[in-house]
Amino acid sequence: MSKLKEAQYKFAEKLNELICWLVNNGYKVRYGDVLRSTDPLKCPSCGNAHSYQDLLFYNKRSKVKASKHNDRLAADLIIERDYKTIPDAEWLEIGAKWEEMGGEWGGYWNQDPKDLSKPGFDRFHFQWENYLK
Repeated sequence: MSKLKEAQYKFAEKLNELICWLVNNGYKVRYGDVLRSTDPLKCPSCGNAHSYQDLLFYNKRSKVKASKHNDRLAADLIIERDYKTIPDAEWLEIGAKWEEMGGEWGGYWNQDPKDLSKPGFDRFHFQWENYLK
């Protein structure tokens, strides 16, 4: 079995573990982006083929041309309590929990070093990096 496939199984297992932890702690969880297809689709405007990830990058909705979502190693989770947005402190707790489990949390990316009480730009993003080691 390939290292990537092993990592995908492990990521699914760990993400499930995180979601169970969230639900058991009173959170509501919905999925955002999980798999981002790299299949080229014909654009009705220009007639050229573009992938979903290409369009996200072009429209500044993603900072990378190749994402862990493309490898099935990332998921965006919308996490709420009582169907409302949770405060930054709770995001930081959840991010720390995910990193403790071996994942990488997007809320630590581009975090303001002068204000570590707020997550960085991608608080919804949970990815698995361990297959590279």
